[in-house]
This record gives sequence, structure tokens and C-alpha cells, in this order.
Amino acid sequence: MTAVAERGRTVLFVSHNLGVLANLCSRAILLSHGQKLADGPAPAVIQRYLQEGLDQSGERVWETPATAPGSDIARLHSVRIISNGQTTAEVAIDQPVQIEIAFWNLRPGSQLSTSIHLLDKLGVEVLASANFPSASLAPDPWFGKPYPAGLFKAVCTLPANFLNDGLYSLNVLVLNRVRVQEVFARDAIRFSVHETGAMRAEFGGRWIGVVRPRLAWHTSHAGEQPRP
Repeated sequence: MTAVAERGRTVLFVSHNLGVLANLCSRAILLSHGQKLADGPAPAVIQRYLQEGLDQSGERVWETPATAPGSDIARLHSVRIISNGQTTAEVAIDQPVQIEIAFWNLRPGSQLSTSIHLLDKLGVEVLASANFPSASLAPDPWFGKPYPAGLFKAVCTLPANFLNDGLYSLNVLVLNRVRVQEVFARDAIRFSVHETGAMRAEFGGRWIGVVRPRLAWHTSHAGEQPRP
């Protein structure tokens, strides 16, 4: 695509991958529901997009199945970010984060499971998780069972001191019998992880990466100094 643009042609590139967009495009246009919100240099438009999508309440709710993402089997009701017992879009780096997903099962007998994709501010995948027995720290009591019709709530917990500071977004999925996708809500909610001073007693610079875990270290004396 870059080679084509260098020959003097205009290339229209449509993507949710902000990292690719930032590297390939000098100009960007931000659209929402058919309306142009921003038009200009790619870095400035990307920043506007990031701020536009940050839900300061920490939750996104669809009041009725008719307005919610999904199928005739399952539809999304709400996505919430919970930290320190509060629903919030601003998460302290040294506190656990609970991702609460509520969804309607509309067809009795469905065997539903829940999954998330966590992405960084440029749309690069950080991790994926699901309530499958092989992927969960503890068994989910509803996995593999037929669901009655009704509203269900699944909660995934990210540990404290796991994510680095910055902006993150979530894709939310509800699957039927593991393989059939009934709900896919792209960019369902965004939240920001902010500094609290944790891991800053000795080093004040920038920690690289999208994760910033506290890992176990141990140093021992392995021998005498080498002779000159």
C-alpha cells in the first residue's frame, strides 16, 4: 500500500488497528454513525478517537435485547469495569480489576461461554481469556451446562500490578458450544490504568510494555571474585 501511495495515488485505508494506521497514514478521518468527527494528521485524529471512546462511567448498558449486540440466542446486556469495589473507567495500577459481563440467554438449552480480548490503545492484542476449564484458574459452574432463559453475569478478574499504565479496550464475546459466536462486541468498553506510585520507589522512568507484573527475584552469592 505504501508503494502505491508513493506513485502519487490516494489510498483509502479503513481499519480499527490504530498502530497500522499510525504507521501507514499521514491523514486520518474519524467517523461516527455516518458523521465526520475529525479530519487531520493521523496522530491527532487517533488521540481524538481514544478520548471519544473512553466511557467515564466505567460501564456500558443495553437496556433491551432488541438494541443489544448478539443473535436470536444470546445478546449482551452490559459490560462493567470494577476496581476497589467501584464501577469506574479509571483503574489504579495496584488494584485488581474485575470485568463484569451480563448477557441474556434467549433460547433454553444453549451452552454458552464468555470470552474477552484485551487490546492496548493502538488496538494491538494484549491477551485473550475465556471461562473454559483449561483457561480458567477455577472451574466455572455454568460451563458446559444447558442454560435456562434469563440474564447471566460472568466476571473475569485481572490481578493487581499486572497491566502497565495506559488506555485499554475490550472486545466481548459470548459463544455457544464453544465454537459458535453469538455475540461479538468490538470495542465494547474502554478503561484507563493510572499510576499510584507502585513500583516507583527506586525507578522513576517509564516501564516499557503493556504489562507490568511484580515477579519474584532472588540474588545469591555464587562465588569469589575472579583472580586478575
